[in-house]
Amino acid sequence: MQRLEQAGWLRHRLEGKKNVYTPTRTRQQAGIKSVRTFIKQMYENGELEAVPNGDAVFYTDLLGVTDTIQEAGRYALRWPGWCDFWRPLKKFGFLSDKSLEGLDCQVNPHQFLSNLMAPQLQYRDDEKDIVAMYNIFEGIKDGAKKSIINSLMIERDLNTGLFAMSIGVGYTASIVAQMIGNRQIKEKGVLNPAIHVPYTLFMTELSKRGIEVKDKIIHEA
Repeated sequence: MQRLEQAGWLRHRLEGKKNVYTPTRTRQQAGIKSVRTFIKQMYENGELEAVPNGDAVFYTDLLGVTDTIQEAGRYALRWPGWCDFWRPLKKFGFLSDKSLEGLDCQVNPHQFLSNLMAPQLQYRDDEKDIVAMYNIFEGIKDGAKKSIINSLMIERDLNTGLFAMSIGVGYTASIVAQMIGNRQIKEKGVLNPAIHVPYTLFMTELSKRGIEVKDKIIHEA
């Protein structure tokens, strides 16, 4: 299961009708709001919204399990209310990159919205951002139902000022760069982290930097 743990934001259900979603198909058929689902975290932060984000089929193909998957999805987690906020803005064209007519200067709705909101949404020195990951793998093994849940949470480090996103992205990139420099990754060319990064070593290095991935296994009778 180690290879599956690396897939990220991937939900497998090996029961019922095959139903593999891509973000394009999901958004076109149902829109953002109607495909909303709530994930109850292991942490005490209540509920989060899960919004289709990325092509889950890419990962099932990569791992060679597409033919055995009944349902797969890849989502971005957001605070409750995120969908309700952005859906009408998108509907009324505020995310459009097409220049508006009848103005004295060239500006599009996306630029206007970004320039208006960005200065008002900056973090204060005492505020934290959060990176959360929640992977659910459900299936049947040896005739019994089994679920594996991988999760992690990273918070901003107020001592250094590093944001959670910077820690989650920067540390991982640094680890892989050092692996390449130390020839722990020997392959050349464009590589895929789900295949070419040594899993156990990578997870050990994450732990050294205070990033812990929690594993929970549930066996059902």
